[in-house]
Amino acid sequence: MKIILIKNLKNLGVKYDILNVKSGYARNYLFPNKYAILATTSSIKEIIEIKKQKNKKNKILYEKNKDLLNKISYLKIKICLNTDSKGKLFGSINEQLIINFLKEKNILIKKENINILNKNIKNIGIYKANLELDNNLKKTIEFEIFSKN
Repeated sequence: MKIILIKNLKNLGVKYDILNVKSGYARNYLFPNKYAILATTSSIKEIIEIKKQKNKKNKILYEKNKDLLNKISYLKIKICLNTDSKGKLFGSINEQLIINFLKEKNILIKKENINILNKNIKNIGIYKANLELDNNLKKTIEFEIFSKN
């Protein structure tokens, strides 16, 4: 029986996949649990159109994110914090500090898209963070911590 998945299912497929499954599996499990619908000619055409639209959106998003990463890579990210006389930081360094810096430059990034590589930053200096956006776009960026004093 030919079906169209309407939800992601582990070990079977992802949303909008068109699959052949045993009719008992479809009738007794997939259809009652609303994981799939019967693949008719019209529903297949509809899914093909949905996939085309999704691909267009993904291409636009990919280009937008690529430009954003390029813009960020040219920025010198500098974060000013309080330190003691030896350059030891007061407080902790986290992703929110980078987000706040980028927000001042009108660049909006979510916290889950940034991962500071060295979680135990205690002194001023230059450090690295991974920036990962949708469509598997990744970039390692540098940021500098310097003293207000």
